[in-house]
Amino acid sequence: MESTSIAQELNYLKSLFERRLLEDRAKQALIESVQESLQRRDDLDTGQTFAQLFTELLLVVDRCRQLEGTKGDLDSVQDELLDVMTRYGLTEVATETFDPAYQEVIATQSTGDADPGTIHEVVSPGYTLGGRLLRPARVVLTGVPQPADPSNHE
Repeated sequence: MESTSIAQELNYLKSLFERRLLEDRAKQALIESVQESLQRRDDLDTGQTFAQLFTELLLVVDRCRQLEGTKGDLDSVQDELLDVMTRYGLTEVATETFDPAYQEVIATQSTGDADPGTIHEVVSPGYTLGGRLLRPARVVLTGVPQPADPSNHE
């Protein structure tokens, strides 16, 4: 008799263990699903979802800026593209002062009237999305004025 009750107890414990194991697997699947959903929402909040799209659209805007002839039509297209992207969180990088984290120096210009390191020209604007840099502004900085005859320096 006692072996029968032990076998029944073992079967009960085995069944209980299997149910709990299945419940744990279901809970883990639910947790993973919630985590994936939260990650997608975080990506939307930080602009990650649109980052690649915006980067490619900015190339289209740049090409519009470089084309000549139908300038008026292209200006309206690029303005409309930028307006749409701005509604989704695109922000132009500020270029009042030079910041290497947001601007890429592509050249220097020697001028006598500006302090060295001042932004002389913005060749193409930079943009951020959700606080993340999509591309830096490409700028020309003022450099140290060059002497007229470099052979005079030792």
